[in-house]
Amino acid sequence: MTLNTAFHIRAAALSDLDAIKRICLETSFAPDDVRYRALIPLRWATPYVEYNPENCFVVVNAAQADNVGGYILSALDTLSFRQYRFLHYEAQMQAALKEVLPLFSNEEQEDLKALFSLTPPKLDAVEKEIIEEYPAHLHIDISQTLQRRGLGSKLMDRLIAHLKEKKVPGVHLRVAADNALGIRFYRKYGFDALLEADFTLYYGMRI
Repeated sequence: MTLNTAFHIRAAALSDLDAIKRICLETSFAPDDVRYRALIPLRWATPYVEYNPENCFVVVNAAQADNVGGYILSALDTLSFRQYRFLHYEAQMQAALKEVLPLFSNEEQEDLKALFSLTPPKLDAVEKEIIEEYPAHLHIDISQTLQRRGLGSKLMDRLIAHLKEKKVPGVHLRVAADNALGIRFYRKYGFDALLEADFTLYYGMRI
């Protein structure tokens, strides 16, 4: 993709999964660490596209519809999605984790087991309230070469319009507390801060 290329947004398809996984890794906390190559997409990308691609969207080169440069992935019902992800992907995740755990220190291994477990978390009262009021959730990533071109807002516009059509009352997301650029983007777009827990911020928007 070149700088002067026109882009458009379309619904994601299963055929986009390899590109989505690539961008997921590229924009992750460990883009060059091969130990995470299987874990990160399995945690934050693959289940969404395979579960409900109709609720996910990609930004593509208008001249090459298969040239994915970014995505927004969502689940309309967070609790149902977490249950689905656990049932269908936990065994695969644990197998991938088992392969790489010996490459980490003992302390790092415990952190990895917690981070990459797909077991539905036990929600406290505040988290339950968030999910009740904002049942959908999202992940959004743009390839680094295409960031700061307004594509994130275009992806968000498309998803919010889709959620309105589906009559979803609200959507939430989680972002690391030190992700200043992401936080600024979400606040500028209209998301409200809801909760801070374990260095993670919850943001929500009523639809």
